[in-house]
Amino acid sequence: MNKWRIHYDDGLIHSNNDGPIEYHHGVICIVQINGRNEREIQQRRDYYILTDVWIPCDVFGVLDHTMHKLNEIKAVVAGRTVSNPEFERIYREAKLTPL
Repeated sequence: MNKWRIHYDDGLIHSNNDGPIEYHHGVICIVQINGRNEREIQQRRDYYILTDVWIPCDVFGVLDHTMHKLNEIKAVVAGRTVSNPEFERIYREAKLTPL
């Protein structure tokens, strides 16, 4: 499985090493290693779907995956809007923390 880490609006961080995802809302960004072995940060989306990698999408993307690729979905989490200073603080932490 790909390495990833979720950063939530309340400061909680959950990674692929932490077991099942318990919180499915309040996501600010998701850091993962992409197929080119590069660090990638998914952000500012309504939803994120975990298949082999995290895919950012809107409600129609969730519906599309549910209708056509349900067997590939491992988790779905919802994004959260926060103030710009709060977003920047969490994003900076996500960007600087080793994966």
